[in-house]
Amino acid sequence: MAGTTMHDFALERKAIGVVMLHPESLARAGGVTAECFADERHGRTWELVVGAILHGHTTSPEALMAFDRAETLAVGGVDMLQSYRQEAAPYITDPLPIFQRLHELHRWRQLDRIARHIQLEAAKQDADPEDILARLANKAQALLADGRETTRGKMEVAKSALDRALAPRNTLTTGLTALDFMLQGGLQSRRLYGFGGIYGRGKTILLGSISDNLNLQGARHLFISMETDPEDVELRLAAKHFRLNAGSLSDPEHIARQPVATGSPSYLQRLPQHTWYEFCPGATMQEIHRMILRAKARHGIVGFMLDYWQLIEGRERGQSEEGHHRSNINRLAAVCRQEDLWGMVTAQIDEKGKLRYSDSMLQAAALYMRLVREEDGMELRLEVEKSNYTRYVSSTAASLPGLVFDTDIGPHVREEDPTDAPALSAGNDDRIHL
Repeated sequence: MAGTTMHDFALERKAIGVVMLHPESLARAGGVTAECFADERHGRTWELVVGAILHGHTTSPEALMAFDRAETLAVGGVDMLQSYRQEAAPYITDPLPIFQRLHELHRWRQLDRIARHIQLEAAKQDADPEDILARLANKAQALLADGRETTRGKMEVAKSALDRALAPRNTLTTGLTALDFMLQGGLQSRRLYGFGGIYGRGKTILLGSISDNLNLQGARHLFISMETDPEDVELRLAAKHFRLNAGSLSDPEHIARQPVATGSPSYLQRLPQHTWYEFCPGATMQEIHRMILRAKARHGIVGFMLDYWQLIEGRERGQSEEGHHRSNINRLAAVCRQEDLWGMVTAQIDEKGKLRYSDSMLQAAALYMRLVREEDGMELRLEVEKSNYTRYVSSTAASLPGLVFDTDIGPHVREEDPTDAPALSAGNDDRIHL
């Protein structure tokens, strides 16, 4: 192998920049060390960045200068570090291939050195071949031992499993008792929840209702809409708090328009700000991943909602439609695990209740439920079709408050008896008092 094929300095800069932009990605870097960089300056920069992270410092170029001024200047200064960040920006959503390739090139360079040593010894022929082979075997064994350690012992895994099971659960109520029961107490981080429904049966309105309840709790989250304008979602929620139907606000002759116009400034002043929207028709999975990471970094979100899964674009040439959707839902589930977030994702189903295009949501989601409602009906029920943690139940269980698709107010999804709803605010009420 030619020497030039074992060096990729641009890749090295991207690896450094990724960790500077997203320090949490260091956990995915495996056995990458300073020795994995062909450029010595890149290796020193990696040590500088990793050292800052391990000491609890941020990793902007200015912060690194404050952490170790002499070393920052030695590796190129603030401008050089900023250029690494710019090169890495498109790759922060999926840095694992960069780290894997960096480690692979390092191994090829080590093998190249061994090959050169063998050629030199074979040319000299001044030692016992058996001794040379034995030394090479020891060196190869040392290289394997120095590789990325990915295995874990039974005791370590068992301890981790018990710690996870016995740890106090931080759950967030959805504001719907029946749904909280099905979620094992409420929304939990690192889990992806799927909701399937026929077109027009209320998936978006269900997400909007839950989002509003979370907002009143102060639970920061991202609402990614791939079809419905966020203003439409918020108009329904505003109408809910005004105890009106959103359609009446669009009717210039409706008697409620003037009171709403008068009360709007007060409503907006009291409206909590814990929800962020992304309106992105035609977005790819790469773009959606970037939106989630950006919202976590800038706004401290603890979860996200996506409406809806099958609208994600970016199908690769030669990739089947089923493979495209499978890849996207698996990646959303991975984002939840890697970023310690919960995710709620809706999906289209057909008249027979089958997921359109791919059933991969059944495998990827921690919990998948089907939303059932007659076209003009008020009764809404959720049926669990797949669960990793809870029993297969229905929201219509006798001991649980029923769910109502209220078209008079909002529209929104509420409990059959609103007084049974969990406390969401100091006023024990889901309205914003004007």
